[in-house]
Amino acid sequence: KSATTQHSTMSVLFLPVTKEDLAAYALEGLPVAEHGVDSLRAAARAAHLPDAVLDDEATLRPLLAALLVAGGAERLDRRSKGPGEAVSSALPDWLDLRPEARNYLLLVVRREREVTRTTADAANLLNKAEVVESYQVHGNRWTMRPDGRERHPALKKAMALEPASEAA
Repeated sequence: KSATTQHSTMSVLFLPVTKEDLAAYALEGLPVAEHGVDSLRAAARAAHLPDAVLDDEATLRPLLAALLVAGGAERLDRRSKGPGEAVSSALPDWLDLRPEARNYLLLVVRREREVTRTTADAANLLNKAEVVESYQVHGNRWTMRPDGRERHPALKKAMALEPASEAA
């Protein structure tokens, strides 16, 4: 990819994923809950997940399941006779997600070991370029009064002390 990251047009929709759901979504025909650590790591590397999660199985499983769901995987039919009938979906490439969505999702999954409805909704918003770019251009409207003055001048001072972020 070039220095200016271009995000894929692949449509992803994050949905809640609980610990119980790890048995309901298949990766290469086998439920995520039944995969060995080595096959999870291989899938994570193929999807370009950060190296930091490769040794954290408790984060890796729900994160891969969340990506499967976001990529359109269907829940396994509870009446299926085994993993041969599992419906697999292509994992979206981690790098095709907006950095804001990736970082948020990773932090929450590390902490909660699942994706709640609130987390899924926030990740979906953060993965939309128009949302993040609007925020970057127009700022946080909730901290501004209708007359344009800051509601929290200390916040503006604190933000001025932060180093400018480099363009990716």
